[in-house]
Amino acid sequence: MLSARHHACVRLDAIDAAGGEVWGYEGRTLSGAVTASDGLAWLRLVSEPDDKAGGKLWEGPREAERSVPPAVPRPQLLGLHDWSADG
Repeated sequence: MLSARHHACVRLDAIDAAGGEVWGYEGRTLSGAVTASDGLAWLRLVSEPDDKAGGKLWEGPREAERSVPPAVPRPQLLGLHDWSADG
């Protein structure tokens, strides 16, 4: 996951600003602050075997952006990127 975080920062032209790891659900998510071209942002990684990708953990951010009214405070979803490595 740490290697994936570095890969994501390179791909998104962001600088890791977390100052430590923020691990989530059963060690399958890793999140933290990054500095992107637009300023401070939050990078969230989810890791699943290819055959398990999907469901609330995977689709949650996209569904929240789509279904939660803009009046509800939350981080803005700037984008999504999926990739697969080593199955």
